[in-house]
Amino acid sequence: TMHRDKMGFSIPVFEWFHDEMGLYIEKYLSKESIDKSGIFNYSYVNKIIYSFRSRQGDPHKLWLLIVFQMWWFRWMND
Repeated sequence: TMHRDKMGFSIPVFEWFHDEMGLYIEKYLSKESIDKSGIFNYSYVNKIIYSFRSRQGDPHKLWLLIVFQMWWFRWMND
């Protein structure tokens, strides 16, 4: 209704990464990609991925890592 308190909305990140966007995990968070950017520790990233896939982790961490890696490959990669 028009007279209710303001409410936020959630982004269905978890569902996205279990569908077609799962390819982004493979592309941007692979050992090769993580090593190439040289920013993150692959062991830690791999733990985040494992946690996500076992439905125990925060999908937003995964989202932030992928977005950063996408940015890095677009603007910082020679």
